[in-house]
Amino acid sequence: MSIFKKRYVRVIVNGETYYREVSDDNELGVRIAEDEFNTIILDTVYNDIVIDEFLVDLVQVQTIIDRMPNIHDRKIMNKFYQYVLRIDGEQ
Repeated sequence: MSIFKKRYVRVIVNGETYYREVSDDNELGVRIAEDEFNTIILDTVYNDIVIDEFLVDLVQVQTIIDRMPNIHDRKIMNKFYQYVLRIDGEQ
C-alpha cells in the first residue's frame, strides 16, 4: 500500500513532534520520529518521480582520461569533460 493511502496523525508533546499511523479501525500505530517520518515520505516521493540514478566519481573519470594512451583522444575527452562540468555547473 502506498504511503499516500495511509493516514497519520501528527502529535506534538513538549515541543517534540512525532507521527502515528491510523489504521482502518482508527487505532494508532507506533510512534514515528519526525525525522524518520520525513525520510519515509521523501523516499516514497523519490521512488515515484526519480526515473534513474547516476553515480559519477569525477576523480576517477579524470584519471581514466589522463591514462588514455592516444594524446589526441585524451585532448578530445578532456574538452568534453570540461564541457560537461561547465553545463552541469560543477567545477
